[in-house]
Amino acid sequence: SFSSVTQQINSSTSMGRLMLNILLSFAQFECENTAERIRDKIGAAKRKGMWMGGVPPLGYDVINKRLVVNAKEADLVRRIYDDYLHCGSTTTLCNSLSKEGITAKSWITKEGKHHVGGPIDKKLLHQILRNRIYLGEISLRDEWFKANHEAIIDLETWEHVQSINAIGRITRRRATSLANPSSKKALLRGILFDSFGEPTTPIVTGKR
Repeated sequence: SFSSVTQQINSSTSMGRLMLNILLSFAQFECENTAERIRDKIGAAKRKGMWMGGVPPLGYDVINKRLVVNAKEADLVRRIYDDYLHCGSTTTLCNSLSKEGITAKSWITKEGKHHVGGPIDKKLLHQILRNRIYLGEISLRDEWFKANHEAIIDLETWEHVQSINAIGRITRRRATSLANPSSKKALLRGILFDSFGEPTTPIVTGKR
C-alpha cells in the first residue's frame, strides 16, 4: 500500500492505484532516460580517447582524469611482454615473478583508500598480455579507439605476443582433445596426423 501526505493518492482506491501506476511509469521513464544520457556521454568521451574512470591498469596512474605513464610499472609491463616472448608460457612467467616478490598494481581511490596489489597470477598475466590499452587505445564495449595516453608497448611486440597466444590456444585445445578420448577405444588416437598437423579422430555413424 502507498499513501501520500501532500497529494491525494491512496492505493486503497482504484483511482489512487491508477495515479500511482502513472507516476511509477514516469519515474521509470525518467530513470532510463537519465541512464541513456550518461551512457551516451561516456561513449562520446571514450571515442575521443578520454579515460572515464575505473581501476587504473598496471603501468599507468590517473592524474586529472588522464592516464599518465608510471615509469617503474611501465618497465615491468615491458619486461612481462619481453619475458613472455622468450618463454612463451604464462605459468613459467608467473612463477618467475612470484619468486621475485613482484605484485600487481597498488593504487589509491579518490576517497583516499589504499589498495595493495596482490600476487600476479596467470589470469592477470593474460589480461596484461591482451590489453590493447598498452597500445595507446581505449575500449568502448567491443570497439577500441585511439586514446590520449601514451603507449607502453609497440605494435610489433604486441602482434608477436598475440601470435604466440594464438598458437598456445591451439596447442592446449589439441592436448585437451587427446587427453579426453571418446567412449569408443581408438588405438591410433594421437598417433596419426593429417597433412596439416591435426590429429585424426574416430567418427562413429549409424548409416550403412
